[in-house]
Amino acid sequence: MNKIKADISNMQDLLRYASTDHDILNALTAIDELCDQGAHLRIRMVHEARHQGATWDEVGKALGISRQAAWDRYRGNITEGPFEAHPPTSSNGTVGK
Repeated sequence: MNKIKADISNMQDLLRYASTDHDILNALTAIDELCDQGAHLRIRMVHEARHQGATWDEVGKALGISRQAAWDRYRGNITEGPFEAHPPTSSNGTVGK
C-alpha cells in the first residue's frame, strides 16, 4: 500500500505542476505523464482487488464497466504473485517528472 501512496503522491505533484506551468507544452507533457501513471495505478489496483478476492463483476462495477469488459481489459495484467509491472517512464527515462 505504501507504493500506491507514493504513486498517488507523484501524480499529485504532476497535477500541481501541470496546473501552474505557464508553458502549455510543458503542462501538456505533465498531463500526458499523469494519464500514463493513472493507467498504471488502475492496473495495479485491479490486480490487488483480484488478489484480495474481488470478483470481475465487483471490479467492473467499481470501474463503471461490465464484468466482461473488466475481464477483457485487465485479465492479461493479473498474475499469481505480487504486482511487478514497471511504472511508465518519460522520454528522458525518469518516472514522473
